[in-house]
Amino acid sequence: MHDPSAAEAAHCSGAGAVLGSLGGGGIGPGQEPLPGPWHVAALSDGRFRGTSPMLRAAETNMGPTALLAQNGVEVLVASIRQQPIHLEVFTHIGVDLGSRAIVALKSSAHFRAGFQEIAERVIVCLSPGVNLEDPGGFAFTKLRPGVRLRPAAR
Repeated sequence: MHDPSAAEAAHCSGAGAVLGSLGGGGIGPGQEPLPGPWHVAALSDGRFRGTSPMLRAAETNMGPTALLAQNGVEVLVASIRQQPIHLEVFTHIGVDLGSRAIVALKSSAHFRAGFQEIAERVIVCLSPGVNLEDPGGFAFTKLRPGVRLRPAAR
């Protein structure tokens, strides 16, 4: 989750600290803060070597990153926004993905190259926000006649 404020608060407070809330800095639907307590489980500078076949960068930099936990749910917060395409997004901060029953990512398709191979099943969901998966959900007001909002649409 892109949340520079929460990542900074976690780094200032240190591992083991408790934060009062998470998120809430964005614009649009689904951007409300998630109330705490959020426990700072791990911290990282957000730098790692990615191995996904989609992008084998010499180094990926997510900026100051923290793993926050509440009631069995863990949320990774990063300072620099980017697609989660590498398993190392999680493993670099100590998350054992093989021990997790569910791993949720906010990504339309980029995640598949790195995560599909470890998934028993992929469930695609629509989430609120300013970048909708379905262009038919945007309130277009100036489209010329004949422009299709969906593939194979008439």
